[in-house]
Amino acid sequence: MDSEHSNTHLQTANFMSQPEGDNKAPLIEASTYECLTADDLSLGGQDRLRKAINAEEKETPSKAAYSLAIAALKRGLNEQQVIGLLVTEENRCSKHCLSHPNPLAEAQSVVAWAKKKMAEAAPDEWDGAECPETTGLETDDFYFIAPQGKCIYLPTRELWPVKSIDGAFKKRIPDASGWFAQNRLAEQMIWAPGEPQIIGDRLMASGSWQEMAGATVINTYLQGPTLAGGQPDKAGPWVDLVRRVYPAEAEHLFDCFAQRVQRPQDKINHAIILGGQQGIGKDSILEPVKEAVGHWNWADISPSHAMGRFNGFLKSIVLRISEARDLGDHDRFAFYDRAKTWMAAPPDVHTIDEKNLREYPAQNVTFVIITTNRQDALHLEPDDRRHFVAWSDLSKEDFSAEYWTNYYRWLDQDGGKAHVAAFLRQRNLAKFDAKAPPPKTPAFWSILQAGQSPETLELSDVLENMGWPDVVCTQAISASAGDVSLGWFAERSNAKRCRARLGDCGYHAVQNPDVKDGRWRFEDGAKRMVYVRGTTNITARVVLASNYARLGLLR
Repeated sequence: MDSEHSNTHLQTANFMSQPEGDNKAPLIEASTYECLTADDLSLGGQDRLRKAINAEEKETPSKAAYSLAIAALKRGLNEQQVIGLLVTEENRCSKHCLSHPNPLAEAQSVVAWAKKKMAEAAPDEWDGAECPETTGLETDDFYFIAPQGKCIYLPTRELWPVKSIDGAFKKRIPDASGWFAQNRLAEQMIWAPGEPQIIGDRLMASGSWQEMAGATVINTYLQGPTLAGGQPDKAGPWVDLVRRVYPAEAEHLFDCFAQRVQRPQDKINHAIILGGQQGIGKDSILEPVKEAVGHWNWADISPSHAMGRFNGFLKSIVLRISEARDLGDHDRFAFYDRAKTWMAAPPDVHTIDEKNLREYPAQNVTFVIITTNRQDALHLEPDDRRHFVAWSDLSKEDFSAEYWTNYYRWLDQDGGKAHVAAFLRQRNLAKFDAKAPPPKTPAFWSILQAGQSPETLELSDVLENMGWPDVVCTQAISASAGDVSLGWFAERSNAKRCRARLGDCGYHAVQNPDVKDGRWRFEDGAKRMVYVRGTTNITARVVLASNYARLGLLR
């Protein structure tokens, strides 16, 4: 007892916050208890009491506390010494008592229970004494999220209503939700891979981190699993399947999947389209990837779900949009516009809108994978930089029923998922640039053409003959049509249709900011809409359109 700890008394202020109505015994003066550790007691490395003090991680905090109390009393320590062990931060056995609003009173209760059990049972039954019934919940497993008005349970990141919190802790903490709001308050919650679970002295505001002393943010991201026992060189069945279905695109797919496993906090600035007939293994390829990133970090939605209001699916490392089909002209364009902000950053942060919750931020790191059986199901633009298209010419007849039986037996029973995870964890990504636009595969151009109407193809021919000008108006296109029939293009009633077809060809209408109807006045006095090609920012588009109208560059 000569260690520096022997004269370190507990600070009364730390333990005198007993809530009103607490039924436990009144506090004894803190100065009567000394902080104690296993070293203070000169316990050897293999001593059973030392092991009880430094409880195993797998034990619940409550069980560790009650087990320690019996072990210490059995060894001959007095009540004050046992309480000292139960309220010393260095000891793992103290977690249960220190998480209580009144640690000393809780420690007294634990010791009183242990003494009672030892009095009732024979010595050889002391070690097996059952702990008193508890909820299994600890106060340091919860934070009160101020904007939501709810508590978050850290092990699962689930939000608990106030009534549930009050009910769970009613025997230990009267008005538990009020206590959490006062003592375990967080100003914000966020979904942010790569950040710690508890983020201190920062807040997310306007899409970026802002310094804020004393602030607490709860990160709801759950790290992906480490599947044990996997060996990269045994991932052959999966590797062979990917290369069989998508031989030309396999290496790029491997890189993308591996990046999701190795660097989930870094955005891949494009999506993948996996296309081909039903029954060729598109979902079978993705199944072990889902397990490698963690099924809780993987979201599955339909195209119609993607168009809805709620967007909690953006809290994902991988977002699979399954079985994209022909949505019609309007919905294809709307789907393209909606999804493109998910496929690349910026934005760096999404605002998450979930039912019955206030909006909150999430880092934009999701990687979109679209599966489809039809090349005319999606809209793409010629200058698109957000889609990598892999397409297979195989059919389900190319695979026997036995093939899939063996494949899934390998995945589910022979460690296949762990082997794929190991393969993805060890893949060298030194040459993979997650921010670079993906290569345009032959299948990309096939989808582009399949999704275009006959009118779009006619318009594309005219624009190609014009040399794909940077700026153009409908009158210039009509004048350059030559032998191509563009009668529909000149009709005033088809104005919206013309704009859509120009959009198919990569041209965007540029509004004149100085007039209500958005048209530009040319040298001949006529007012016309102007279209600019490419992804130039809006300011540059306005300058190009203004110069085009001012100089009268009709071709």
